[in-house]
Amino acid sequence: MPPNRNRRIAQLVAGLLAVQLLLVAAFVLPAHQPEPHGVPLGVAGPSGVTAPVERALAARGNAFAVHRYAGAGQARAAIERREVYGAVVPAERRMLVSSAASPVVAQLLTAGPGQGLQVADVVPIAEADPRGATLNLAFLPLIVLCLPLVALLGRMGLRPAQTLAALAAFAALSGLLVIALIGGALGALPGSYLALSAVATLVVLAVALPTAGFMRLIGPPGIGIGALLFLVIGNPGSGNASAPELLPGFWRVTGQFLPPGSGGQALRNVAYFDGHALAQPLLVLGAWAVLGAALLFAARRREAPAAAAEEPAPRTAIAA
Repeated sequence: MPPNRNRRIAQLVAGLLAVQLLLVAAFVLPAHQPEPHGVPLGVAGPSGVTAPVERALAARGNAFAVHRYAGAGQARAAIERREVYGAVVPAERRMLVSSAASPVVAQLLTAGPGQGLQVADVVPIAEADPRGATLNLAFLPLIVLCLPLVALLGRMGLRPAQTLAALAAFAALSGLLVIALIGGALGALPGSYLALSAVATLVVLAVALPTAGFMRLIGPPGIGIGALLFLVIGNPGSGNASAPELLPGFWRVTGQFLPPGSGGQALRNVAYFDGHALAQPLLVLGAWAVLGAALLFAARRREAPAAAAEEPAPRTAIAA
């Protein structure tokens, strides 16, 4: 075998091994040894009763962000509004949690600040999804299928408006079908079917449109940018498998500003919390979708002058 070919094979293998290592690190590191960082937690009751609990929580550094409430009723309402994951009620020796917000955090609170207390699940997760894995598992196919779709549409030479229409139709059908499966057939995601479908549609648009815009601007490498942002960084950093507050710093900061993280929170809040705390997730999703559409049409405006410049000048007839 020629030496040059051996060198190319070695370089290819080394490159693939490096990519594989990076992908494994990107997917494993966020979920490796999760620790709480500023988990919102309520403490309910008179200050004289709650003071020892607050001191114990403060001793754990920045693990918890303490919210004070006058009584258990206010703490329950705060959990239902997605202000906190749970609340300690020392006077009643009770720990209020919400497995719908995060089964992992509910377990952490039960074994930590709530140890030895009676536990009440204020907003329980669906019986068909006891470990809360559905949202995290559903996002991978939602993201992955957007990438080949954008690549195929890009090869068809469609105008921006046609690409936008095709992606919007795909996103709408995807939202309806996915929610019909995981919400209707499996019963793993309760809540309004149409509202959940609308959020799922927006999630697909927030992934597909920017990827299409990147591809329109720079060609096939644009698909790689979409995969890097939404699949390699966004999906592991979403916190959908546990909670954003349990992730390491980089993913904890960036994850909620990418469609997988904001989309997971939006679906969870619609399914279990009557649409509370929806403003930020919907704003993030909408911003990505608008950015993608803007990139599509901006690329079209760039292409038009370039195409005009390449047209040959008309020949002038020379009179005999």
